[in-house]
Amino acid sequence: MNRSFSLENNFQQFLQANKQQQVWSMLEFWALQHPDKVALVDYRSPDKPACTFAELYHRACGMTSALINLGATPHQKALIFLRPSLNFHPLIFALFRLQIIPIFIDPSMPRGEFLKAVKLLRPEIIIAEPIAIWFSRFYSEEFASLTLSITSKKSFALDLPCLEDFPEASPLEVAKLPWAKDDNLAAILYTSGGTGIPKAVPYTHSIFWHQTLNLRELFGLTEHDRDYPGFPLFSMFTLCLGMQSGITQIDPRGPARCNPEAVARDLVQSQATFAAGSPAIWEKVARHARHHGMVFPHLKFLTLFGAPVSLRLHREWAPLLPQGTTYTPYGATEALPVACISGQEILRQFSTLIFEGRGTCVGRPAPGIEIAIIPITDEVFTQAQELPTLLPGEPGEICVKGPVATSEYLFQSEETELSRVHTAHGFWHRMGDLGYLDKNGFLWFMGRKKHRLDACGALISTETVEATYNDHPEVQRCALIWARNPKGERVPTLAIERTDGKKLCRKDAQKFEKHLFEFSARNPQARQVSHFVYVKKMPVDVRHNIKIDRQKLSEKFCGKFSKIY
Repeated sequence: MNRSFSLENNFQQFLQANKQQQVWSMLEFWALQHPDKVALVDYRSPDKPACTFAELYHRACGMTSALINLGATPHQKALIFLRPSLNFHPLIFALFRLQIIPIFIDPSMPRGEFLKAVKLLRPEIIIAEPIAIWFSRFYSEEFASLTLSITSKKSFALDLPCLEDFPEASPLEVAKLPWAKDDNLAAILYTSGGTGIPKAVPYTHSIFWHQTLNLRELFGLTEHDRDYPGFPLFSMFTLCLGMQSGITQIDPRGPARCNPEAVARDLVQSQATFAAGSPAIWEKVARHARHHGMVFPHLKFLTLFGAPVSLRLHREWAPLLPQGTTYTPYGATEALPVACISGQEILRQFSTLIFEGRGTCVGRPAPGIEIAIIPITDEVFTQAQELPTLLPGEPGEICVKGPVATSEYLFQSEETELSRVHTAHGFWHRMGDLGYLDKNGFLWFMGRKKHRLDACGALISTETVEATYNDHPEVQRCALIWARNPKGERVPTLAIERTDGKKLCRKDAQKFEKHLFEFSARNPQARQVSHFVYVKKMPVDVRHNIKIDRQKLSEKFCGKFSKIY
């Protein structure tokens, strides 16, 4: 029997028979079944240091034992502030196995919000770079709950346990540890706060398990696939599927600052079949590849997440992927993945509808996910016997239900109530997005609920307008915002970042705007735009470097317009 078929069959049997829905058990499977296979490669180093699945597993066992010896106990919370390294993944696996709850807070979060979050969460452990350890000591009041500090590497004047010194260990001691329950808290992740304050999202072990299985099913991934992750935590999923992953040249603190030449080179040399990350990364890589005549013959799945993806970006990548295509999974920190669709399908079936203002098709529901559309409201939904759903084609608010949907926001009961609909058959998560289901069961995304405009009594949503203008060759990206004209009236306004980065003089601007108005003739939503303004560079979020800060734009351009003809 073919060994690869046998191994995949064994993994399928393992998934069906496994009683613990824990990602540690997946790592253990691959360490035992395929110990010598390379699990992680550090693409940043010329000699590309690597570790096998057996080494990754034993390193995780060693970290588990070391944490026990340092006095760490189940259910404690651990703040994680580490740069990507070969120590990151075994540490996270070790925390999961020991039932210690890692907390991931975006270091670019506003300082006040960050310190408030730390004080509320009361972590007992911090595992971080030396500079973050010093930060915790400077703000000792907010970090008063800490009882154990661990640094990533030896540092002057910090006499602390160091990850680099943690030895490998036998799995025998780890095997005796009790398993967490599937619905136990596994980690705390923070939302980006793009449309409000950042929120603490609790993840259970079961959620991570089902997210991994959904990824496997959506893309048909096997141990033969190779991952190039644009977001370090995402590679935890692919490792659990027996795939080679790595530490990439992309800085997660600023993906838009990536070196496209290095990323493109690594994609080719690694023969990666699966890559994922912010569209801000792949815009730069596509531009570099086109300029240098490159293609990526092995890349089958290029997954773009964090913000809507333009038709132009799908088109740009199509000739670069002779054996693959782009994919745009839809979801959020609170529920991921919800739906998914390929770029090939979008360009073949839906590009005309998207251009005409129907929204952006994000595909069919992911495995185990139910999607419903409810009437738009900013109020709390009271408990109901059944969910009040709309008919196919009717726009409303997107609600989801399934094993990857989180149940609450920690310490934010009002936000939790606003985001939930409780029914007799369980809770639904309100995504905070507008959209609809078409008659064939495809989900269409129309934009964030908080970004909607109501002009002349009609609903105008961002994605139904921007998708058209973003397809113009002279528009890099745009944003629909409310602003006030000299009379004090709120008017729909389109902020534009041009592909050439220029701010046009008045005469050229008038000519360009007249052309834009003609360009949008097939989209009645886009024709509602009555003014245009220009920016050299859009203000964007700190996590994905792609979500536009519309509030900042509205404040900047209040009352400053060009006239439309």
